[in-house]
Amino acid sequence: MNYNILKLTLAIVGLTLLTNTKALGNLSGEFNSPTITIVSDYDRLDFANADVSDYEASDFEDIAGFGDADDGYVKIKMKFDYDLAGVVTDEIWVSVNGFVTFVEPLNLPQNDSDGLFTNDAGRFQQYVIAPFWGDHYFRDINDAPLGYEPSDLLIQNSDDKLIIEWRNLNINDKTIPSSIGNFQLILYKSEFAFSRQGNIEFAYGLVNGGSGATVITDGAAIGVKAEGVDYINGLCWDPDDIACNPFASNRKSNAWQPSGGTNRRISVQVQPVPRVLQSWGDGDTDLSQGEGQRHFNLQQNRFVTYNDVRLILRSVVENKELDSALGNRAFHADVDHDGRFSRVDTVVWATNDQGAFINSAGELLLYRPDSDSDGIVDDFNGVTDDIDDGGGLQYIFYDNLVDFNANQNPQLPDAYIHLINTTLVEDIPIRSERYQDDLPDNISRINQIFFRADERDASLISAYLKAKVVSLPWRWDTVSNGKVTYAEKIANDITFGEAVDMNGIYRIPVYTNGIANDLVSSFFNFDADIKAVEITNNNDEFAQAEFENGNFVFIGTETYSSNEPFAYIYVETAKNEINVTNTRFNDENTANQTIVLNSSNESVVSMNATPTVFNPVNTNTTLNVNVPLEGYYTLNVYDIKGNLVNTIFKGNLNANNYEFKFNGQNTTGSYLPAGIYLYRLSGNEINISTKTVIQR
Repeated sequence: MNYNILKLTLAIVGLTLLTNTKALGNLSGEFNSPTITIVSDYDRLDFANADVSDYEASDFEDIAGFGDADDGYVKIKMKFDYDLAGVVTDEIWVSVNGFVTFVEPLNLPQNDSDGLFTNDAGRFQQYVIAPFWGDHYFRDINDAPLGYEPSDLLIQNSDDKLIIEWRNLNINDKTIPSSIGNFQLILYKSEFAFSRQGNIEFAYGLVNGGSGATVITDGAAIGVKAEGVDYINGLCWDPDDIACNPFASNRKSNAWQPSGGTNRRISVQVQPVPRVLQSWGDGDTDLSQGEGQRHFNLQQNRFVTYNDVRLILRSVVENKELDSALGNRAFHADVDHDGRFSRVDTVVWATNDQGAFINSAGELLLYRPDSDSDGIVDDFNGVTDDIDDGGGLQYIFYDNLVDFNANQNPQLPDAYIHLINTTLVEDIPIRSERYQDDLPDNISRINQIFFRADERDASLISAYLKAKVVSLPWRWDTVSNGKVTYAEKIANDITFGEAVDMNGIYRIPVYTNGIANDLVSSFFNFDADIKAVEITNNNDEFAQAEFENGNFVFIGTETYSSNEPFAYIYVETAKNEINVTNTRFNDENTANQTIVLNSSNESVVSMNATPTVFNPVNTNTTLNVNVPLEGYYTLNVYDIKGNLVNTIFKGNLNANNYEFKFNGQNTTGSYLPAGIYLYRLSGNEINISTKTVIQR
């Protein structure tokens, strides 16, 4: 059999494939990796220009309450709206410490550059653009040391861009007067009518006027941050530096200019996302209804297409969740309204003397010694370990450093204290009409809600395309299982038939374990290499399957039963069995299964055709079948591509020997063309095949 042909039959030509995006954020889906823009040189703002404003130390608002401008902000109103990861505003706060923020500043000093990378919304500012985030000092004219200029903040506010210049800023060490830097943030208005997202540039002038005096340029963070650990490291601008991943690296500055020269700018170019917030779960996964897109201002039956289904299925098999932020792909793909969740930022203080880590449940695990070798872990801060593993595992949480210091073991020096951050996912109750309903207490802004979609959503979109669902989002009371006419239960899982060895490739049938009407969706993982997939229900032109790295996902919109496989999976493996894990059926998790290979039912069930080569014009073929168990069976004929061409028998059989005739015709009574054909007997957990050849 040509397995490439089988794979190609599943492909849909011309569809957009999924890109790799982060699950808890969208900067990697909104901006490209940083690059370098070559300019003539650092272009200082001119005080004399009418559109340039100058701010001094006294103009900085003392947000943190320290009585001076050390950690203050200046609030700026731009001449255009800007969208940073879903926060759309024309007002920003400019910090002394080398960044701007798009949300209200925290009432805490923001002089720790780790804030760009750290998942701690209680301590570090969120929604930040930082050309040089560090611990800086803004000198007033009265406290500038002899021979040094005071600091200035210059703002050029035009219709198409905003330039912010930190001039003569005492950078990174206020005890060293000569540590002076000059840098700019250039924020561009969006070039796209449907978006408020614009490009970003960081420009760098000289430090300390180029005199060569001591300047502390190490340790600043440069980049863009949304929320949590959704950030872009601006120092990862060299494409040959594969160790610096802009969406994961914690690299900080170590040279001036961070861009490599005064004539070079770090540029973060936008790939604009059309935000369409009107309808949660409307099925528009590819956002084609957005302004400027191909289905703008068209009705739902135009902007929902098979590309939306395909994007969801590829995300499932590739384990790459759709953009989960509000208004992005997963927001529109969550048509059954069960995919809302919020992110819980947990801050934990711990000791590092024996190591610590966060497990998958979000618990902090500390390794503690059994100091007296009695096999029981010693008390730690009044908490006794309840796991006697001899190695000393203990669970303990601290919300802040004060609580830790108040309870720490006196034998442990402060030097061992360090901060551990983690991100937990908290599901939000399903079946809410609006995404703002029934939110957890930790949600303070709407854009803290995230969304996910799975194969069930894809199956519902397919049902909508087939007019079995009248509109999306799907309402849970609009689709039923219909009337069951077979003596079978309602399907709640999948099963596998006998694996047939076809010259090193195993052909494994996949069934529902009962009747499934209208909508079927299933996902599972094989610990084996899937080579091809064959969909068997030719009446269901909306059925789709995808596979990748052992992952398999299927959706269908017809009636399926345990008597007919809905798909065949072709697998290559040297093992004697295949483990099936992570199984879902119609949005419910089901038990793991094992498929035993290299086994055969031939001792109890058999089928052979006589003759195996025949001309149907003047000869019939006879199939002799031995059925070992009473049950409901089908005997079908398929062509070499897996298409059903005729059904010889369908019904109940007792345990006995049977003889069936096949005249070489299809279901319409026409003679089949010459070629190889397969007879397949299936039912009651039996699936065997044999072949025949029609010649002329």
